[in-house]
Amino acid sequence: MINKLKPDMTKKQVAYVLGTPLIIDTFHPNRWDYIYTFHPGNGKREQRKLTLYFTSEETLSHIEGDTRTVSREDMPQIERTESNIVVPLKEDDTGAFQGIMDAIGLGDDES
Repeated sequence: MINKLKPDMTKKQVAYVLGTPLIIDTFHPNRWDYIYTFHPGNGKREQRKLTLYFTSEETLSHIEGDTRTVSREDMPQIERTESNIVVPLKEDDTGAFQGIMDAIGLGDDES
């Protein structure tokens, strides 16, 4: 989403792209702070900060932070392969309820 930000975007446009900022400082209304956290299943929790600065005309001036952006062309391409797996069902196996119904003579007589 950061790659979609362009200079001179309005605050409304930025909010549409990134969402509402976590912090809007009343003493610095031309600064928006976003904090992102990521915690992979068994890895370390990471926290990143992104600060956007706006001009007095409320258009995007510049961005600071420790978040790295990668262009779409530089992202690794993963080739996906799809396959279907067919699991054959055994006709001998029946559920517990069907086994009881067959034992008392109320089961299906298709055989």
